[in-house]
Amino acid sequence: MSSSDKRFMAILLGVCLLAAVAITWPVGMRPSARLPAGGEVVGVLPQGDQAFFLNALWWVREALFVQHRSPWYTEHLGAPEGTSLLSTTISPLLGVLSAPLSLVFNWIFLYNLWVWLDIALVAFFAALIVRELGGSRRGAILTASIMFYPLFLQNHLAHLNILSAWWVPFVFWCYLRFCRRTATGWAIGTGLALGGLFYVSAYHTIHALLLLGLDGGRRLWVSWSGVRPGAARRVRFVFWAGLALAVPLEAAWLNVGNILLVVVLGGMGVV
Repeated sequence: MSSSDKRFMAILLGVCLLAAVAITWPVGMRPSARLPAGGEVVGVLPQGDQAFFLNALWWVREALFVQHRSPWYTEHLGAPEGTSLLSTTISPLLGVLSAPLSLVFNWIFLYNLWVWLDIALVAFFAALIVRELGGSRRGAILTASIMFYPLFLQNHLAHLNILSAWWVPFVFWCYLRFCRRTATGWAIGTGLALGGLFYVSAYHTIHALLLLGLDGGRRLWVSWSGVRPGAARRVRFVFWAGLALAVPLEAAWLNVGNILLVVVLGGMGVV
């Protein structure tokens, strides 16, 4: 990637972040005291799942770095016996990453920070995929516009694990970089990204594995079948077109459907 491309993507990321703050306004006025769709929370407890994820961010830091114990069990829920957190959605990686920041910011601010990053990075990494597939800058901007704050994310502002959908295009971008360069570093990076995704959202890990499996299967089929270059292009077109037809069925309830649409557009050279 040239220096001008890096500058372009940095500007695009900045615009996405500013747009994320703007679209969740007025949270940005008092990010340490307001929650998206939750209003003022000073002196009162937040409601519903937002309270659970705020507690999860705090508990992972408390368990690992203060009490030096496993975060997978807590006495603070399900009293008096306590409860196991193995089958819950505490997103421990978010808690680990938030731990050093919690020395400066309160947990409400950190929750909002993750919301803003999640909204912005879905659009950014989708645009990055388009650039990796050879799409133009205009195509990247169009893709970011399509992927910015989709309805799926709007319905999950209270669920940090599901809101972290940007890990899916991030993992796929790392995978594409590895496929184009076959470097050990990108292979390790893809594995680490997939592992990180698992400790943020098991749901999206399944979506990412499906996407990697589909593309990996296509690549293996083309390489093993001895298809001529011209025919290989037609095979790719049919493959991505087939995925495009599946998008309306998936996009209604899986964010990966939206991601597939972006990959389809980039793979077919539309953008």
